[in-house]
Amino acid sequence: MFGRKKKAALTAQTLPQAVKIENSEQIERSEPAPRETEKKAGTKGTSVPKPEIHPLEYINEFSLKKKIFDSEVEAMIYSVLKTFINENYIILPHVGLREVFFWKYERYWDLTHKAALMHFDFGIYNSDFQPVLFIEINGKDHEKKSRKENDLFKKELLEKHRLKLVTIDATTSMVNKEVREEVIKSIREEIPNRKSYPAYCPECGAVLEIKSNKKCETLFYGCSRFKYGCKGSKNINNVPPLYEGIPAE
Repeated sequence: MFGRKKKAALTAQTLPQAVKIENSEQIERSEPAPRETEKKAGTKGTSVPKPEIHPLEYINEFSLKKKIFDSEVEAMIYSVLKTFINENYIILPHVGLREVFFWKYERYWDLTHKAALMHFDFGIYNSDFQPVLFIEINGKDHEKKSRKENDLFKKELLEKHRLKLVTIDATTSMVNKEVREEVIKSIREEIPNRKSYPAYCPECGAVLEIKSNKKCETLFYGCSRFKYGCKGSKNINNVPPLYEGIPAE
């Protein structure tokens, strides 16, 4: 009897320490934490998974979209971009965040669910499908707190990776001419010169920087990781200007 009490007391004393160790980040799990897809039921310690979904059963719930754009404004802006942006660049509508960035999704399920729903209205890529610029159309719904938070997140995320997010104000109705003027003005303000958008190193893939050749005083693209040993470079004339008339710096 005495032995049982002593054992129970020892367990009670050591339990808080065990819980603390279990929650420590020092312990690496071989598998990610399970998602909330199971419910406890029946005997303690058992669980019942949610019913498996068979996609074929829901085919009749889907309808084909006749247009890729969500609004007439998007279609108008795309038309302007096609005539304003250099033809050597690729303009993609509705680019999902997960097509631009990757992250340790298994560690951050809440973030993954939120980020998976985010997208950019337009992404502009070079001929190697490397990102150059992203565009967001701000309609009236962007005044909502949640949309503002998402827009700020996307903007700061791009800036961290030396990319720009151009926002186009579409809160008021505009005719074709006004849309064109707004698009061009917004891009010129954010991308006034070649230094404002990235070109990529052919050696290591890092962003190139515009530098001056001290001998002949000409400009060229040099790798931003030059101090780490990368000597990759590009002739400035081999990188298409984003739009006609854009200065080097």
